[in-house]
Amino acid sequence: MGIPTLSLTMKFGDNMAGKIAGTVFTLFVLTFLVAIIIFYFVHTSIRAEINDINYSVTETVATTGELNEDLYNYLRDSVNRYGDYYIKLKLEQQIAAGDYDVYFDDTYILGRKLKIGDRLTIYLEDRNPALFGRLINATIMGWQPDNEIDTNIKSIKTAIISKNAK
Repeated sequence: MGIPTLSLTMKFGDNMAGKIAGTVFTLFVLTFLVAIIIFYFVHTSIRAEINDINYSVTETVATTGELNEDLYNYLRDSVNRYGDYYIKLKLEQQIAAGDYDVYFDDTYILGRKLKIGDRLTIYLEDRNPALFGRLINATIMGWQPDNEIDTNIKSIKTAIISKNAK
């Protein structure tokens, strides 16, 4: 009676379904990871571009003392090239040192001549999640994340008026 040995040779067809399933699963996971990496970099570049647009508009308002219709239309058109963005304006008009009246009405804010010390805050938020956010929060193979990760692109900038409007 000899010692039993384990044969390391496989016959064609032994466990072939397992190999195919493993290969399909591996390809799925690798494709998913590559897609997440690509869409992450797209997401960060869009976020940086939205911040740059918001910064340039608030800087213009700070130096000119006015948010006119043309500048607002430029802001709306520029950010909406990247998605459906919600734009919220907040004007804090200085009454006295440290005292402000606060306005949220776009029709009141647009075209108003601002004075030194006034503050205008521009808040931008993407209403729809980007592809990166949808992939991160996706249900995969029956597993669903407990808490969704908020990946919507947001930008908030405040302009402190440094010159009176002409």
